[in-house]
Amino acid sequence: MNKPLVTIFTPAYNVENYITVCIESVLNQTYNCFEWILVDNGSTDDTKSIIQEYAKKDKRIKRVRFPKNTDGFAQDMITRFGNGRYVAKLDSDDFWEDQYLEKLVNAMEENEADLACCKAIVLDEIRNERHCHGFRKYEGLVTAENLAELYAEIETDMNTYWAKLMKRDLFIKAHNACKEFYRVKDRVRYAGDTVFMYHYLSECRKSVFLTDKMYFYRLHRKNASKRLADIGVAEDCASSFEVKRSVLEKYGAWNPKNASLVYQAFWRNIDEFLRNIVKNSEIENCRKAELIGEALSGSRTVRIRKEYCDEYIRNILSAHTAWCYMNAGQECGDVFRKMLVTLDPDLFSEMTKEQCCFLTSEKALLSLFILGEREEALNHLEKLHEEGGGRECGIYSYFYKRLIEKREGMRYEL
Repeated sequence: MNKPLVTIFTPAYNVENYITVCIESVLNQTYNCFEWILVDNGSTDDTKSIIQEYAKKDKRIKRVRFPKNTDGFAQDMITRFGNGRYVAKLDSDDFWEDQYLEKLVNAMEENEADLACCKAIVLDEIRNERHCHGFRKYEGLVTAENLAELYAEIETDMNTYWAKLMKRDLFIKAHNACKEFYRVKDRVRYAGDTVFMYHYLSECRKSVFLTDKMYFYRLHRKNASKRLADIGVAEDCASSFEVKRSVLEKYGAWNPKNASLVYQAFWRNIDEFLRNIVKNSEIENCRKAELIGEALSGSRTVRIRKEYCDEYIRNILSAHTAWCYMNAGQECGDVFRKMLVTLDPDLFSEMTKEQCCFLTSEKALLSLFILGEREEALNHLEKLHEEGGGRECGIYSYFYKRLIEKREGMRYEL
Protein backbone atom coordinates (compact mmCIF):
# COMPACT_ATOMS: atom_id res chain seq x y z
CA MET A 1 0.00 0.00 0.00
CA ASN A 2 1.34 3.44 -0.98
CA LYS A 3 2.19 5.83 1.80
CA PRO A 4 0.01 8.94 1.94
CA LEU A 5 1.83 12.15 1.02
CA VAL A 6 2.30 14.74 3.77
CA THR A 7 2.59 18.45 2.99
CA ILE A 8 4.88 20.21 5.45
CA PHE A 9 4.80 23.99 5.64
CA THR A 10 7.41 26.29 7.20
CA PRO A 11 7.89 30.05 6.88
CA ALA A 12 11.38 31.26 7.85
CA TYR A 13 12.61 34.76 8.62
CA ASN A 14 16.10 35.53 9.95
CA VAL A 15 16.53 32.25 11.82
CA GLU A 16 20.09 31.41 10.79
CA ASN A 17 20.79 30.07 14.29
CA TYR A 18 17.89 27.61 14.17
CA ILE A 19 17.01 26.72 10.59
CA THR A 20 19.66 24.02 10.14
CA VAL A 21 18.37 22.02 13.12
CA CYS A 22 14.83 22.48 11.83
CA ILE A 23 15.70 21.23 8.34
CA GLU A 24 17.76 18.29 9.59
CA SER A 25 14.89 17.18 11.84
CA VAL A 26 12.61 16.93 8.80
CA LEU A 27 15.12 15.23 6.52
CA ASN A 28 15.88 12.69 9.27
CA GLN A 29 12.24 11.61 9.58
CA THR A 30 11.66 7.86 9.50
CA TYR A 31 8.61 8.65 7.34
CA ASN A 32 9.93 9.99 4.04
CA CYS A 33 6.83 10.46 1.87
CA PHE A 34 6.48 14.23 2.15
CA GLU A 35 6.76 17.50 0.29
CA TRP A 36 7.98 20.59 2.09
CA ILE A 37 6.90 24.12 1.24
CA LEU A 38 9.80 26.02 2.82
CA VAL A 39 9.39 29.79 2.57
CA ASP A 40 12.29 32.20 2.91
CA ASN A 41 10.22 35.13 4.10
CA GLY A 42 12.51 37.98 3.06
CA SER A 43 15.41 37.00 5.32
CA THR A 44 18.40 39.33 5.52
CA ASP A 45 20.77 36.92 7.28
CA ASP A 46 22.14 33.52 6.20
CA THR A 47 18.71 31.85 6.35
CA LYS A 48 18.34 32.35 2.60
CA SER A 49 21.61 30.61 1.67
CA ILE A 50 21.06 27.74 4.12
CA ILE A 51 17.63 27.01 2.62
CA GLN A 52 19.06 27.26 -0.89
CA GLU A 53 21.74 24.69 -0.16
CA TYR A 54 19.33 22.16 1.31
CA ALA A 55 16.83 22.66 -1.51
CA LYS A 56 19.54 21.77 -4.01
CA LYS A 57 20.20 18.50 -2.20
CA ASP A 58 16.60 17.34 -1.65
CA LYS A 59 13.90 17.72 -4.26
CA ARG A 60 11.16 17.28 -1.67
CA ILE A 61 11.93 20.83 -0.53
CA LYS A 62 9.87 23.32 -2.52
CA ARG A 63 11.70 26.55 -1.80
CA VAL A 64 9.72 29.80 -2.03
CA ARG A 65 11.34 33.23 -1.70
CA PHE A 66 9.51 36.41 -0.68
CA PRO A 67 11.37 39.72 -1.27
CA LYS A 68 10.34 41.11 2.11
CA ASN A 69 9.00 39.86 5.44
CA THR A 70 5.21 39.49 5.42
CA ASP A 71 2.53 37.51 7.21
CA GLY A 72 -0.92 36.03 6.76
CA PHE A 73 -0.05 33.77 3.83
CA ALA A 74 0.35 30.34 5.47
CA GLN A 75 -3.11 28.84 5.01
CA ASP A 76 -3.45 30.26 1.50
CA MET A 77 -0.16 28.73 0.37
CA ILE A 78 -0.95 25.35 1.88
CA THR A 79 -4.39 25.36 0.24
CA ARG A 80 -3.06 26.44 -3.17
CA PHE A 81 0.20 24.51 -3.43
CA GLY A 82 -0.08 21.58 -1.03
CA ASN A 83 -0.65 18.19 -2.67
CA GLY A 84 -0.57 15.89 0.35
CA ARG A 85 -3.41 14.00 1.95
CA TYR A 86 -2.16 15.37 5.25
CA VAL A 87 -0.80 18.73 6.37
CA ALA A 88 1.78 19.47 9.09
CA LYS A 89 3.11 22.88 10.14
CA LEU A 90 6.59 23.37 11.54
CA ASP A 91 7.93 26.72 12.71
CA SER A 92 11.42 27.52 11.47
CA ASP A 93 12.98 27.77 14.94
CA ASP A 94 11.39 24.50 16.09
CA PHE A 95 12.17 20.87 15.28
CA TRP A 96 10.71 17.36 15.31
CA GLU A 97 11.67 14.07 16.89
CA ASP A 98 12.68 11.55 14.19
CA GLN A 99 9.45 9.52 14.36
CA TYR A 100 7.12 12.53 14.42
CA LEU A 101 5.54 11.99 10.99
CA GLU A 102 5.54 8.21 11.17
CA LYS A 103 3.68 8.05 14.46
CA LEU A 104 1.16 10.74 13.56
CA VAL A 105 0.43 9.27 10.11
CA ASN A 106 0.01 5.81 11.63
CA ALA A 107 -2.33 7.20 14.28
CA MET A 108 -4.43 8.89 11.57
CA GLU A 109 -4.58 5.82 9.35
CA GLU A 110 -5.18 3.23 12.06
CA ASN A 111 -7.97 5.22 13.71
CA GLU A 112 -9.44 6.73 10.55
CA ALA A 113 -9.02 10.03 12.36
CA ASP A 114 -9.34 13.60 11.10
CA LEU A 115 -6.71 15.01 13.43
CA ALA A 116 -3.67 13.61 15.21
CA CYS A 117 -1.92 15.48 17.99
CA CYS A 118 1.18 14.73 20.03
CA LYS A 119 2.68 16.55 22.99
CA ALA A 120 5.36 19.22 22.77
CA ILE A 121 8.41 20.24 24.74
CA VAL A 122 9.00 23.96 25.31
CA LEU A 123 12.68 24.91 25.18
CA ASP A 124 12.65 28.17 27.11
CA GLU A 125 15.88 29.94 26.22
CA ILE A 126 14.92 33.01 28.24
CA ARG A 127 14.82 31.12 31.55
CA ASN A 128 17.18 28.38 30.40
CA GLU A 129 14.73 25.58 31.14
CA ARG A 130 12.51 23.06 29.39
CA HIS A 131 9.02 21.87 30.22
CA CYS A 132 6.10 20.03 28.70
CA HIS A 133 3.55 22.15 26.85
CA GLY A 134 0.23 21.69 28.66
CA PHE A 135 -0.79 19.13 31.23
CA ARG A 136 -2.66 16.58 29.13
CA LYS A 137 -2.34 12.99 30.33
CA TYR A 138 -5.09 11.57 28.13
CA GLU A 139 -4.16 9.35 25.20
CA GLY A 140 -6.83 8.11 22.82
CA LEU A 141 -9.78 9.26 20.76
CA VAL A 142 -11.87 12.39 21.13
CA THR A 143 -15.21 12.42 19.33
CA ALA A 144 -18.35 14.51 19.28
CA GLU A 145 -19.77 12.18 21.91
CA ASN A 146 -16.96 12.57 24.47
CA LEU A 147 -15.71 16.10 23.75
CA ALA A 148 -17.69 17.52 26.68
CA GLU A 149 -16.00 15.06 29.03
CA LEU A 150 -12.48 15.41 27.61
CA TYR A 151 -12.31 19.07 26.62
CA ALA A 152 -10.34 20.04 29.73
CA GLU A 153 -7.66 17.53 28.69
CA ILE A 154 -7.19 18.85 25.15
CA GLU A 155 -7.92 22.56 25.67
CA THR A 156 -4.25 23.60 25.69
CA ASP A 157 -3.48 21.48 22.62
CA MET A 158 -6.06 23.33 20.54
CA ASN A 159 -4.42 26.74 20.89
CA THR A 160 -1.82 26.08 18.18
CA TYR A 161 -1.62 24.16 14.95
CA TRP A 162 1.87 22.83 15.49
CA ALA A 163 2.35 19.37 17.02
CA LYS A 164 -0.51 18.16 14.80
CA LEU A 165 -1.31 16.37 11.58
CA MET A 166 -4.42 17.44 9.67
CA LYS A 167 -6.33 16.30 6.61
CA ARG A 168 -5.87 18.61 3.67
CA ASP A 169 -9.57 18.60 2.68
CA LEU A 170 -10.62 19.58 6.20
CA PHE A 171 -7.77 22.09 6.35
CA ILE A 172 -9.26 23.83 3.30
CA LYS A 173 -12.73 23.87 4.87
CA ALA A 174 -11.34 25.36 8.07
CA HIS A 175 -9.38 27.93 6.09
CA ASN A 176 -12.49 29.01 4.18
CA ALA A 177 -14.47 29.20 7.43
CA CYS A 178 -11.74 31.40 8.95
CA LYS A 179 -11.83 33.75 5.99
CA GLU A 180 -15.58 34.10 6.41
CA PHE A 181 -15.19 34.54 10.16
CA TYR A 182 -12.64 37.32 9.64
CA ARG A 183 -14.24 38.79 6.52
CA VAL A 184 -14.36 42.35 7.92
CA LYS A 185 -10.82 42.30 9.37
CA ASP A 186 -7.80 43.46 7.43
CA ARG A 187 -5.34 41.88 9.84
CA VAL A 188 -5.31 39.23 12.57
CA ARG A 189 -2.84 40.21 15.27
CA TYR A 190 -3.32 37.50 17.87
CA ALA A 191 -4.76 33.99 18.40
CA GLY A 192 -5.07 33.28 14.67
CA ASP A 193 -3.81 29.72 15.21
CA THR A 194 -6.43 29.15 17.89
CA VAL A 195 -9.31 30.40 15.75
CA PHE A 196 -8.12 28.22 12.88
CA MET A 197 -7.81 25.10 15.03
CA TYR A 198 -11.30 25.47 16.48
CA HIS A 199 -12.72 25.85 12.98
CA TYR A 200 -10.79 22.70 12.11
CA LEU A 201 -12.08 20.91 15.21
CA SER A 202 -15.58 21.85 14.10
CA GLU A 203 -15.02 19.70 10.99
CA CYS A 204 -13.65 16.68 12.85
CA ARG A 205 -15.56 13.49 13.49
CA LYS A 206 -12.70 11.83 15.33
CA SER A 207 -9.37 13.07 16.70
CA VAL A 208 -6.55 11.02 18.16
CA PHE A 209 -4.23 12.30 20.88
CA LEU A 210 -0.82 10.81 21.65
CA THR A 211 1.29 11.38 24.75
CA ASP A 212 4.55 11.09 22.79
CA LYS A 213 6.59 14.30 23.18
CA MET A 214 7.75 14.80 19.61
CA TYR A 215 7.50 18.53 18.84
CA PHE A 216 10.15 20.89 20.24
CA TYR A 217 9.06 24.51 20.52
CA ARG A 218 11.70 27.16 21.16
CA LEU A 219 10.79 30.15 23.27
CA HIS A 220 13.33 32.93 22.92
CA ARG A 221 13.42 36.70 23.03
CA LYS A 222 12.83 37.05 19.32
CA ASN A 223 9.52 35.21 19.22
CA ALA A 224 8.50 36.46 22.68
CA SER A 225 8.89 40.03 21.36
CA LYS A 226 6.10 39.40 18.85
CA ARG A 227 3.53 40.06 21.60
CA LEU A 228 1.84 43.22 20.37
CA ALA A 229 0.80 46.35 22.24
CA ASP A 230 -1.95 46.90 19.69
CA ILE A 231 -5.56 47.46 20.79
CA GLY A 232 -6.66 45.09 18.02
CA VAL A 233 -5.26 42.23 20.11
CA ALA A 234 -8.17 42.59 22.55
CA GLU A 235 -10.62 42.17 19.68
CA ASP A 236 -8.73 39.09 18.49
CA CYS A 237 -8.94 37.64 22.00
CA ALA A 238 -12.71 38.13 21.87
CA SER A 239 -12.85 36.46 18.45
CA SER A 240 -10.97 33.47 19.85
CA PHE A 241 -13.43 33.27 22.76
CA GLU A 242 -16.43 33.39 20.43
CA VAL A 243 -15.25 30.65 18.09
CA LYS A 244 -14.39 28.37 21.02
CA ARG A 245 -17.84 28.87 22.47
CA SER A 246 -19.49 28.24 19.11
CA VAL A 247 -17.67 24.94 18.56
CA LEU A 248 -18.36 23.68 22.09
CA GLU A 249 -22.03 24.60 21.75
CA LYS A 250 -22.17 22.75 18.42
CA TYR A 251 -21.04 19.53 20.13
CA GLY A 252 -23.05 20.02 23.32
CA ALA A 253 -19.84 20.61 25.28
CA TRP A 254 -20.60 24.12 26.59
CA ASN A 255 -21.13 23.10 30.20
CA PRO A 256 -20.12 25.04 33.35
CA LYS A 257 -16.76 23.29 33.68
CA ASN A 258 -15.72 23.82 30.06
CA ALA A 259 -17.17 27.32 29.90
CA SER A 260 -15.05 28.38 32.87
CA LEU A 261 -11.94 27.20 31.02
CA VAL A 262 -12.86 29.27 27.97
CA TYR A 263 -13.61 32.38 30.04
CA GLN A 264 -10.35 32.00 31.95
CA ALA A 265 -8.39 31.51 28.72
CA PHE A 266 -9.86 34.76 27.37
CA TRP A 267 -8.79 36.70 30.44
CA ARG A 268 -5.41 35.01 30.51
CA ASN A 269 -4.84 36.29 26.96
CA ILE A 270 -6.09 39.76 27.91
CA ASP A 271 -3.78 39.74 30.93
CA GLU A 272 -0.78 38.85 28.76
CA PHE A 273 -1.69 41.62 26.31
CA LEU A 274 -2.08 44.24 29.05
CA ARG A 275 1.16 43.20 30.72
CA ASN A 276 2.88 43.69 27.39
CA ILE A 277 1.51 47.22 27.25
CA VAL A 278 2.80 47.96 30.75
CA LYS A 279 6.27 46.64 29.87
CA ASN A 280 6.51 48.72 26.69
CA SER A 281 9.07 51.44 27.45
CA GLU A 282 8.14 53.41 24.33
CA ILE A 283 4.63 54.25 25.60
CA GLU A 284 3.92 56.95 28.18
CA ASN A 285 2.02 55.86 31.29
CA CYS A 286 -1.02 57.97 30.47
CA ARG A 287 -1.26 56.35 27.03
CA LYS A 288 -0.75 52.91 28.58
CA ALA A 289 -3.70 53.60 30.87
CA GLU A 290 -5.79 54.69 27.89
CA LEU A 291 -4.94 51.49 26.00
CA ILE A 292 -5.69 49.32 29.04
CA GLY A 293 -8.94 51.19 29.55
CA GLU A 294 -9.94 50.75 25.92
CA ALA A 295 -9.24 47.04 26.12
CA LEU A 296 -11.16 46.53 29.37
CA SER A 297 -14.13 48.70 28.41
CA GLY A 298 -14.63 47.39 24.88
CA SER A 299 -18.17 46.18 24.25
CA ARG A 300 -17.17 42.55 23.67
CA THR A 301 -14.92 42.49 26.73
CA VAL A 302 -17.66 43.97 28.93
CA ARG A 303 -20.20 41.45 27.64
CA ILE A 304 -17.86 38.54 28.42
CA ARG A 305 -17.21 40.00 31.89
CA LYS A 306 -20.93 40.27 32.62
CA GLU A 307 -21.48 36.65 31.62
CA TYR A 308 -18.95 35.16 34.01
CA CYS A 309 -16.41 36.21 36.64
CA ASP A 310 -14.48 34.19 39.19
CA GLU A 311 -11.65 35.03 41.59
CA TYR A 312 -8.96 34.46 38.95
CA ILE A 313 -10.65 36.84 36.51
CA ARG A 314 -11.38 39.49 39.10
CA ASN A 315 -7.76 39.45 40.26
CA ILE A 316 -6.67 40.22 36.70
CA LEU A 317 -9.13 43.09 36.42
CA SER A 318 -8.19 44.43 39.86
CA ALA A 319 -4.47 44.39 39.10
CA HIS A 320 -4.75 46.36 35.87
CA THR A 321 -7.32 48.79 37.25
CA ALA A 322 -5.04 49.47 40.22
CA TRP A 323 -2.02 49.96 37.94
CA CYS A 324 -3.87 52.55 35.89
CA TYR A 325 -4.99 54.43 38.98
CA MET A 326 -1.52 54.44 40.54
CA ASN A 327 0.31 55.40 37.35
CA ALA A 328 -2.10 57.69 35.55
CA GLY A 329 -4.65 58.67 38.21
CA GLN A 330 -7.36 61.13 37.26
CA GLU A 331 -5.66 61.84 33.94
CA CYS A 332 -7.46 58.70 32.69
CA GLY A 333 -10.74 60.57 32.96
CA ASP A 334 -13.76 58.73 31.63
CA VAL A 335 -11.64 55.77 30.60
CA PHE A 336 -10.93 54.92 34.24
CA ARG A 337 -14.64 55.07 35.08
CA LYS A 338 -15.31 52.56 32.31
CA MET A 339 -12.62 50.32 33.72
CA LEU A 340 -14.35 50.39 37.09
CA VAL A 341 -17.61 49.42 35.41
CA THR A 342 -15.91 46.39 33.86
CA LEU A 343 -14.30 45.52 37.19
CA ASP A 344 -17.62 45.53 39.05
CA PRO A 345 -20.77 46.34 37.04
CA ASP A 346 -23.03 46.09 40.13
CA LEU A 347 -21.17 48.86 41.90
CA PHE A 348 -20.09 51.24 39.17
CA SER A 349 -22.41 50.95 36.15
CA GLU A 350 -24.59 53.94 37.14
CA MET A 351 -21.96 56.06 38.83
CA THR A 352 -21.84 59.67 37.58
CA LYS A 353 -18.71 61.48 36.46
CA GLU A 354 -18.84 63.67 39.61
CA GLN A 355 -19.10 60.61 41.85
CA CYS A 356 -16.19 58.99 40.03
CA CYS A 357 -14.05 62.11 40.54
CA PHE A 358 -14.79 62.02 44.26
CA LEU A 359 -14.05 58.30 44.46
CA THR A 360 -10.69 58.64 42.72
CA SER A 361 -9.72 61.32 45.24
CA GLU A 362 -10.42 58.90 48.10
CA LYS A 363 -7.54 56.47 47.65
CA ALA A 364 -8.34 54.25 50.64
CA LEU A 365 -11.99 53.82 49.65
CA LEU A 366 -11.17 53.19 46.00
CA SER A 367 -8.50 50.66 46.97
CA LEU A 368 -11.03 48.68 49.00
CA PHE A 369 -13.46 48.66 46.08
CA ILE A 370 -10.74 47.54 43.66
CA LEU A 371 -9.76 44.72 46.01
CA GLY A 372 -13.38 43.65 46.35
CA GLU A 373 -13.46 44.28 50.10
CA ARG A 374 -17.07 45.46 50.24
CA GLU A 375 -17.59 45.28 53.98
CA GLU A 376 -14.43 47.25 54.71
CA ALA A 377 -15.40 49.71 51.96
CA LEU A 378 -18.80 50.23 53.57
CA ASN A 379 -17.23 50.92 56.97
CA HIS A 380 -14.89 53.42 55.40
CA LEU A 381 -17.74 54.99 53.43
CA GLU A 382 -19.83 55.42 56.58
CA LYS A 383 -16.92 57.15 58.29
CA LEU A 384 -16.53 59.52 55.35
CA HIS A 385 -20.24 60.26 55.41
CA GLU A 386 -20.13 61.10 59.11
CA GLU A 387 -17.32 63.52 58.38
CA GLY A 388 -19.27 65.08 55.51
CA GLY A 389 -17.27 63.59 52.67
CA GLY A 390 -19.07 62.95 49.42
CA ARG A 391 -22.41 64.41 50.43
CA GLU A 392 -22.57 66.91 47.60
CA CYS A 393 -22.19 64.26 44.91
CA GLY A 394 -24.34 61.72 46.72
CA ILE A 395 -21.57 59.15 46.92
CA TYR A 396 -22.99 57.62 50.10
CA SER A 397 -26.54 57.28 48.80
CA TYR A 398 -25.24 55.86 45.53
CA PHE A 399 -23.40 52.99 47.19
CA TYR A 400 -26.07 52.57 49.89
CA LYS A 401 -28.30 50.44 47.66
CA ARG A 402 -25.39 48.44 46.33
CA LEU A 403 -23.72 47.72 49.65
CA ILE A 404 -26.03 48.10 52.64
CA GLU A 405 -28.98 46.28 51.04
CA LYS A 406 -26.65 43.34 50.34
CA ARG A 407 -24.95 43.37 53.69
CA GLU A 408 -24.90 39.57 53.87
CA GLY A 409 -22.65 39.57 50.85
CA MET A 410 -20.44 42.46 51.80
CA ARG A 411 -17.23 40.73 50.80
CA TYR A 412 -17.07 40.40 47.03
CA GLU A 413 -18.75 37.12 46.17
CA LEU A 414 -17.16 35.20 43.32
